[in-house]
Amino acid sequence: MTHQKLTMVASLFALALYLMWSTPALAERPASLENGLSLTLQSEVLKEPRTLWVRLPEGYDDPNSDPARYPVVYLLDAESNFTYFTGLVDRLSRGPYAFMPEVIVVGIVNTDRTRDLTPTVAKSALPPGRSGGRKDQPTGGNALFFKFIQEEVMPAVAARFRTDDYRVLVGHSFGGITALNALLNHNELFNAYLVHDPSLWWDDKAILKQYQQLEAVDFKQRRLYLSQVDESEQAGQRDHYDAIKAFEQLLRQAQFKGLAFEYQQFQNEDHGTIPLVGNNYGLRYVFDGYRINIKAVAKDPGLIERTYAQLSQKLGHTFKPSEAYLNRVGQYLLGTGDLAEAHKYLQQNLLTHPNSPQANQSMADYYTKAKDEAQAQKYQAKAKALGYKGKAK
Repeated sequence: MTHQKLTMVASLFALALYLMWSTPALAERPASLENGLSLTLQSEVLKEPRTLWVRLPEGYDDPNSDPARYPVVYLLDAESNFTYFTGLVDRLSRGPYAFMPEVIVVGIVNTDRTRDLTPTVAKSALPPGRSGGRKDQPTGGNALFFKFIQEEVMPAVAARFRTDDYRVLVGHSFGGITALNALLNHNELFNAYLVHDPSLWWDDKAILKQYQQLEAVDFKQRRLYLSQVDESEQAGQRDHYDAIKAFEQLLRQAQFKGLAFEYQQFQNEDHGTIPLVGNNYGLRYVFDGYRINIKAVAKDPGLIERTYAQLSQKLGHTFKPSEAYLNRVGQYLLGTGDLAEAHKYLQQNLLTHPNSPQANQSMADYYTKAKDEAQAQKYQAKAKALGYKGKAK
C-alpha cells in the first residue's frame, strides 16, 4: 500500500472515531463541575443520539503520576443525580481516609425514561395513583437498553478512558427495577448494584416474581445494596412499599449463592430524596473494608497488604493501593520519623511506577530525611527529567 493510501486510511479512521464520539465545543460541562464531560454517542441499537455525562477522578490527569485505571460507576437518571452523586464520590474517595477507590462516573441521560427503564411491557392496568407516562408510550425497553450499554456505551467508554473491569450500576425507582433486572438477567455486566426504592410494583410485580421463582442460581460474587423509604412515607402506595419489603424478605430467606446484600430503610425521606442518603451508605457498603487508618500503618506493617488482599477476595476483583495512596502513606511515615517504614512504601511505589515523577521525587524526600544528599539529588534530578511539576521539598 502506498504512503498516500496509508495516509487516507488513517484519515478515514480518525474521522470514524470523531463521528462515533462527538464532543461539544470546549468540552461542555454538565452543571458546574470542573471535570465533567458531556459526550454524545450515536446509538445504532436505539436508533438515536444519546448523551453521557462523565466525571473523571481528581487525579486522572495528574502530570506527576503514572496513568492509572479506574473502576466505573454507571449512573441512571443522570439528569437528576449526576451533580450531587459526583460530589459524593469525590468526598468518599478523597484523602488518606477514603472509603472507596477513585472511580470514573458515567451518567446516562434519558431520552425516554419509561421506555428504557422498564423491564417488561405492562400487560395489566397500573395501580391507583400510578403513572407510566402516556397511554401510547412504549414500555419494556430494558433488553434493548442493556444491549446499548453492553455493545456501545461500555466499549466507547473503555476506548476513550482508562477503565478497569470493576463496574457498579446505580438506579432509583424505574432505574432501580432496571438494576435488579440487570442483576438477575445480565449478571455479567456489573459487579455491584445500588438500588433505591425500586418500582417493583411494575407490571403486576413482574421482576419480583422472577426472583421468587428462582431455584438454583449463582450470582457470582455480586453485591447489592437496597434502600427503601419508611412505611409512613408510602401512604396510598402500599403496592410499592409491600413489593420492596417482599423482595427484602426473599433475599434474607433465599440466601442466594454468590450474592451479598444489605438493606436499609430510612425515616424522614421520601421516594425522591432517598438516593441522596442511600448512595452514601451504598457506596460505603460496596467498598466495605477499603478504608485504612493511616495512623495504624506504622504499628501494623502488613496492614495495607492484608487489607487489599481481603478486599480483593471479597469483591472478586484485584484491587491494589494506588500510587497516590502509597505516596501519601510514605510521606506520612516520613513526617512521623519512621524512615524504615517510609522507605518500604516509597520503594514499593517506585518499583511499581519507575517512571513516575512523584514516586522519584518522594524517594528524593526520603534520602533528604536520611541525610544522603547524593541519593537525594539523584532522584530529584530524575523526577525533574520526568517532568515533575510540583515544588521540590
